[in-house]
Amino acid sequence: MDLTAVSVQPIPAMFWAQETTVEPSLLSLSLSFAEFRIQFCGERLGTTGTSLNVNMVHISYMRRFLIPVLTLMLLAACTHEAPTQDVDKAAAQFFLWLQAAQYDQIYDHADDNLKDQKPRAAVLDDLQKLAAYGRPQEWHRLSMTLGTEKGDKRVAVPLYSLKTDNLTSEITLKFIDVDGEWKLLGFAVKPHVGGQS
Repeated sequence: MDLTAVSVQPIPAMFWAQETTVEPSLLSLSLSFAEFRIQFCGERLGTTGTSLNVNMVHISYMRRFLIPVLTLMLLAACTHEAPTQDVDKAAAQFFLWLQAAQYDQIYDHADDNLKDQKPRAAVLDDLQKLAAYGRPQEWHRLSMTLGTEKGDKRVAVPLYSLKTDNLTSEITLKFIDVDGEWKLLGFAVKPHVGGQS
C-alpha cells in the first residue's frame, strides 16, 4: 500500500456528518441522563419528572409567599404586650435606682409622655424630695389596677408599701406598656403620719 495515496485521499463526507451528529447525540445523551435523574428523583418522591418540575414551581411560589408572611408574623410577635408580672420588676428597678440616687437613670428610662409633661429638672427635683424620706429599704405591692390610656395603651398602677431609713410610706407608680416593656409614666407618695405603721 502506498502511504502517499492514503494520505492524499479526501475524507468522505459521511465522516463529517457522523462527527456533527455525534455532538448532538452526546448532548441528547446528557439531556436524557438529566431527564432520567429528574424522572428517577421524581419517582423516589412519588411523583413523575413533570410533576416534580411543577412541584419546584409551587415551592418557588410558596417561598415568595411564605417568607413575607413569616416576616410579618415575626414582627407582630416582637410587638407583644408586656407581661403583668413585669410591673414588679419595673418597680424594683425604679426603687433600686432611687436607692442609689440614680435619678437620671429613672428619667432616661421613663416614658416619653412623662418627659413631654415635665422637664428633666422638675422630675429630678420630685425624685430628690422622695429621697428626702430616706433611702428605700423594703417595698412590697399592696394592690394594682390595670387599664388603658392614650388610646389603646395598657397602663398599670401599682400601690407599694415603701419602708425607707426614716419612715414607711405608700407610693403609687404608674407604668405604661410600650412595645412589651413597662415604662414609668408617673409616681405619687403618701407618707404615713407618725413614721412607722
